[in-house]
Amino acid sequence: MTVRDNQVVGNNSGGIAVIALPLPNPDPRVDPVPDNNQVFSNVTLTNGRYPDRLRSPYHGADLIYDGTGIGTCFADNVFATSVPPDLEQRYGRR
Repeated sequence: MTVRDNQVVGNNSGGIAVIALPLPNPDPRVDPVPDNNQVFSNVTLTNGRYPDRLRSPYHGADLIYDGTGIGTCFADNVFATSVPPDLEQRYGRR
């Protein structure tokens, strides 16, 4: 999946998130682990100020990645907050 050239602003829990499915999925066609995602050239700001603690274990942020899967890349985004805090340094272009 590629997420590119979007403006994501002012969402309560988070802006753009790449996470594994938290619960077992009964549909065998759905892979619960995110692989080979490209998140780049997005503007994502003022997200995650009021995260819903009942629905998400993550702190609110503009960009969120749980580190699961392989080949996911975050690069060239405009953002103020991320989970993990060094998201683009860790998962930037290789």
